[in-house]
Amino acid sequence: MTHGPHLFGKTLGQAFGVSDAQILLLKSDNITPAAITYVNSSPGLRHATNPLAPEREFTIPVHLAQPNSLNWASWVDDRYTHTPHWRRGSIGIFDLESLPRVLRDTPFEVIHFNIPRATLNAFTEDAELPNVGSLHCPEGQPDPVLYHLAGNDSPVHRSENRAAWVISGSLSSNAVWPHCSPGMQR
Repeated sequence: MTHGPHLFGKTLGQAFGVSDAQILLLKSDNITPAAITYVNSSPGLRHATNPLAPEREFTIPVHLAQPNSLNWASWVDDRYTHTPHWRRGSIGIFDLESLPRVLRDTPFEVIHFNIPRATLNAFTEDAELPNVGSLHCPEGQPDPVLYHLAGNDSPVHRSENRAAWVISGSLSSNAVWPHCSPGMQR
């Protein structure tokens, strides 16, 4: 499998037609970095995003403002899904190996949490659990934990450097997603 430039930060912003996406990289000596990218598009997209080179990671968008998502759509592994049910605070989980594309034809403001498989598998290995095979979560599913991590319950939630606030806010390793199901592989 050929891998391209990492799909976060500037590359992710450009995929959504935004040149000034903000990014914060989380690095460790022994873990592949995770990334948090803030993307704000006031015009939205006229056309679906183009497929990019696959990455061995997941991206989890958290919508920060109420979108008008009536005509929104997604393609995962070239399968079309109409996704009109996005709301402020809702998420989706996209496996970047499945070449996801999206149509967001109206304004949107979102934080993308990008988590490499290697990072997830390092946690599962430490816990003596099987590696993560897939993560399933219906698009538009409300997630108050990730919405909180995105900084939207803070007085500085509209700050110029939202990505930095996400990290300096209240990251918690105890976050769980009861409505999402991980697919484990042994």
